[in-house]
Formats: sequence, C-alpha cells, structure tokens
Amino acid sequence: MGTSVDTVQQFVNAVATTELTPLSSEPETGRTYSYGGILPGSADPAVLELPQGVRWLGDTSLASTEAAPSRLYVRPAYQVLLLLAMAFLNHSEMPHHRIVITGSSGTGKTSFLNWVLRHLRRLETPPAIVLDIAGFFGCIASDGEVTAGTRGSSFRQELAARSTVYLRDAIWTDEGEFPSDPEIRARTIAMSPPTHMAATKDSSDTRRTLMLVMPLWTIAELETCRSACYSHSVSQETFLELYHLWGGAVRWTLGTPKPEAKHEFVRSFESLPFASVVQIIRDGGLVGGQETQQDVESEVDGDITVGSRIIHMHVDPDSTFQLREAAMCSALACSLLIGASSKQLQSAQNFVGGSDCLAEPRTMQIFYQQVQQELFDRAFSTL
Repeated sequence: MGTSVDTVQQFVNAVATTELTPLSSEPETGRTYSYGGILPGSADPAVLELPQGVRWLGDTSLASTEAAPSRLYVRPAYQVLLLLAMAFLNHSEMPHHRIVITGSSGTGKTSFLNWVLRHLRRLETPPAIVLDIAGFFGCIASDGEVTAGTRGSSFRQELAARSTVYLRDAIWTDEGEFPSDPEIRARTIAMSPPTHMAATKDSSDTRRTLMLVMPLWTIAELETCRSACYSHSVSQETFLELYHLWGGAVRWTLGTPKPEAKHEFVRSFESLPFASVVQIIRDGGLVGGQETQQDVESEVDGDITVGSRIIHMHVDPDSTFQLREAAMCSALACSLLIGASSKQLQSAQNFVGGSDCLAEPRTMQIFYQQVQQELFDRAFSTL
C-alpha cells in the first residue's frame, strides 16, 4: 500500500514545528554514559512527538494510536551522524555529495531519515527535497508543498541541482540499487541495507560517495527508549527476552510483537549455513552477489537476505561511524547456528581449529571468540 500525498503533507507540516523533549538521564544509572557509536558526552537523547493522526514516514515500528501521539526516540547517534553527514554534503571543497548509511537490520536507519527531514524543514531557507521512500516518490518544495511523481522520470530538474537534497530509503523501496544517472547532482542521503551495498561499492565512485554505518544500540539506550516510547506496550521482561535473542536492534527488541520477533529470529538463523555466515562476516557484514551464495551441498535451503539479519555490524565508538567488524547478533544465535545440524557443528570446529584461523582479518575477531566460546561450553558440559 502506497503512502499518499496527504500523509506526507501532514508530516511535513507537523515536523517543522515539533520540538525536542530532552531525556537527561538513564533510568538505571541516573546519568548518560553508554551510547552506540559515539564518544561519551557527544549528545543527549531526546524524544519527538507528532500530533495525533500524523505518522512518521516509512516507519514500520513506531505506529501511533488514537490515544497517544507517535513518538520518535532521537538517539545521540542520530544527532552526531546528522551533523557529520551535512558537513560533508555542504562543504564546498568536499568531493563527496552522496552519503550512504548502512548498518545491521533493525537499528533505526529509516527512523533516522525522519530526523534528517525534520532538520531540513527547520532550516531558515529549507531546500527542495526529493523524497524516495516506501510507496512514495515526490518532491517537497521550499515552501513545504508536496507533489507526487514517478521514480525515474519526475523531478529531473530538481535532481540535477546541487541545492536539492535527495532523501532515499532503499531499505523498503522495491529497487535496491542506487540510481546510476550521472545527471543526479543533488546532495544525497540514502539509507541502504547491507544486502544492497554491493551495488554501492564502486571503485570509480569513491570521490562522490561516503559510506557510514548506523551503530548498534546499547542495552542502556534501548532501556531508555523503552521507558520513553514503549512502556505501555513492551514490558522490561519482554524487552530483555528479545534482547537476549537479537542484541542491539531496536526493531526486533522493541518495535515488533514478541511472537513475530521470535519467529523471525528462528527463520533467520535457519536461513544461513555456517559457511555463508563466515563469508558475510569476513566481508564486514555486507552481503554481495555470488560471493555469499550458499553451498549447493548445504542442508539449509534458506534466504541469505533473511539470514543476514542475525549478523551485526559493529562500528568504532569514536563518532566516525566506520565499520570495525561483524559478528552474530547474540551468543544464543551463535549457539543455535552451530547446533542446527552435525554439519554446522563440524564447520564451526574446522573454523576454530583450522591452521589459517590466526590469519583471519581483524573484522572476524568477535565472531571467532563467539564460536570458540560456544565450542568450549559444549565440550565443558560433556565432562
């Protein structure tokens, strides 16, 4: 089902006047201290509330109800990431004019797009914005008027102008690849799942594209988000149960009903053979083409796209949003993956005991430790 012009227009009208409500402390510690991907003290969390009947664009998890306005938890990472992205896009001498933000499944990339749009609409002179999201392709004029169009043919003049900002959410759109039209000169911020990043990693395009990674959520900020936005729908017990499965992914720990979140978790780990997990993690969590095809001899007949949701991309905690390494989303996910079949167990033992294990790249360290710990626990339990 598509997003109507009226829905987008309501959001555009509302978000420009929506004020932040600061959240100055953690519920457990009394002071902020641990947020994903940023230096301590870089920013404080906050909440945005839309009026009743207005919905966040493209957001599948933060649905509003008649009784309460829709709330968006504004992560400190969102605030720092926005500043970094706009600095690159607006610097006159910077060669980059396209920011691609990827990251693990369910870390809030689509929600971040709403935060960017709010920032742009609150500028003294808002730019024209071409908005490309699930079920909608259109243009938001500087005066706020929304016009719908057709992807690939409409708003060519706006997309050719550097003064325009092109916001694209490739996570939910039907077309995963980014437009290759050289006439698109608009400053671009695009959300992309790891499964679409192969089309973005073009060596001839490095001088116009900067890739950033959305950090995983810490358990502290997930708890802050739960208290601020989900306290009536997600108990702390449910949250901790789902965190034990999914780790730092807000969509699966807070934004999805528990039965569905548990079902999708099982479906994800059943979709990946161990060999594919190793390959994806060796590639830093990015899912390419033939490089991650499943072994034809594998007993698992799954979907790499679905399975890759249980692989998490870790970033350096220094506000640069650069990929550090990848690993399984949780110790339980690693345990279930290895125990799925005797062949999976043998593959894990070969991985840890192989003569080339010490030659694995730095991006494999967390995963290697996860597998090693699981095999140690299994061996110890049989003594």
